[in-house]
Amino acid sequence: MPAIKDNMKQIVLGLLSKSKRSEVNWSVASDFGEQSTYEKDFIVTTKNITINLFQPGENHIRLNILNSNADLVDYTEQTFTESDYRLLEELLDLAGNKSRKYDETMTTLLEELNKDGEFGANAESDTSDEIPF
Repeated sequence: MPAIKDNMKQIVLGLLSKSKRSEVNWSVASDFGEQSTYEKDFIVTTKNITINLFQPGENHIRLNILNSNADLVDYTEQTFTESDYRLLEELLDLAGNKSRKYDETMTTLLEELNKDGEFGANAESDTSDEIPF
């Protein structure tokens, strides 16, 4: 199997490095008005660039780079080495966690569970704090 092209691999590694430090503001693609049929579909934008990372099928992850006109500039091929797939899979997981605020949510949950007293709301409790769903 061919490897990811060198320039794209450098982009993947850069995104992975920044994502590990929680320095990439990944969002769910639908939050940007994008219609997607994919469960895992994430976007990060800059002033002139949009990066779309999504999983269109089992064992296939695609990274698209678009310019300010929304033209496709480059992308990862469908087939690549197992090690390249693992890099993209890790990036996809990090993007999903960031877009869902996984770390923040889990930290808050653990803090709440460690407090004394009852946990969770019930029908008779104060409802002044709206539940976000």
